[in-house]
Amino acid sequence: MKYIILLLLISVSNFYFSQIRYYAQGFESLTNACPNNWTYTGGNRNNQHAKTGSYSARVGRSGESNTLTLNAVDISQLTNVSLRLSHSILSGSGPGMDTREGAVFLISLNGGAYSILSGVSGFGDHNYPWTASLGGTTSTSSGCTSFQTPNALIYSVPAGTTTVSIRVISVGRNSSSCSNFNNDMNAGTASNFDRTDEGIYIDDVEIWADGPSVLAPVTVCVNEAFSVGVTNTNSAMTYNWSGPNSFTSTLQNPQVTTAASTSMSGTYSTIISFASCPIVTLNQSVNVSAGPNLSISGSLSFCTGTSTTLSASGGTNYQW
Repeated sequence: MKYIILLLLISVSNFYFSQIRYYAQGFESLTNACPNNWTYTGGNRNNQHAKTGSYSARVGRSGESNTLTLNAVDISQLTNVSLRLSHSILSGSGPGMDTREGAVFLISLNGGAYSILSGVSGFGDHNYPWTASLGGTTSTSSGCTSFQTPNALIYSVPAGTTTVSIRVISVGRNSSSCSNFNNDMNAGTASNFDRTDEGIYIDDVEIWADGPSVLAPVTVCVNEAFSVGVTNTNSAMTYNWSGPNSFTSTLQNPQVTTAASTSMSGTYSTIISFASCPIVTLNQSVNVSAGPNLSISGSLSFCTGTSTTLSASGGTNYQW
């Protein structure tokens, strides 16, 4: 006499986390500590005007740096990569951006020459806040071209790119005429503004891309094996798993056990790091079922020539 219990098998699918931030520079730290892990040179770190936090980088003020460079970062293992950069100009007579004052945003892909993404220019103490959707003025003066750029500036990096570097330069009153100014903007020739209270402010320069995905919730019975894991092919990532019963692992897809117990049910979490910085925490749920409560009823003793009836319960299908 035997009985068979049939289990419903649930196919495994992925739960995608969408896009997350891999590199960032908000100029809050002097040591490029996480999350400010995108190193830079130039610019003037200041606490006069910031989008988030207390600091930003200023470019173009008279007597200060006219070039800010976000050094090349490795994006070879990222997919659907985009650059995000916010910029602002102070308001008021003097700090605003005047005619023949502007800034150019440039990008270098795969270590190549810098090319211009966009530019902004001013007219009559033009200013715009961090929340402005479009930077630059639509007015023109004495033949100066109007340069405008979205704020934040968002650029989709071509697929297959391995490294990205960003440069922001100021173009100022060294351009003695509108013709020269237009040429300097189009060529990306750096120079300073003419006042010690001016400058363009840069903040929250970031690289975003598709994030890793956690596997579907796990449902197993007692004494079965199970694993947790993340679907991802990025070898630059590291993992730090934790879970019930003091479970820990640094593997991408660790096996938790070969013989599950109900105490192993719960949430398993992994902190995922990239370029030595934590970028996301993903959770995967596990349910270990104790299984059905099986029983057989009926008389097990009966005389020759008589019969008995046995009944099984707790299962789905039975084979006697």
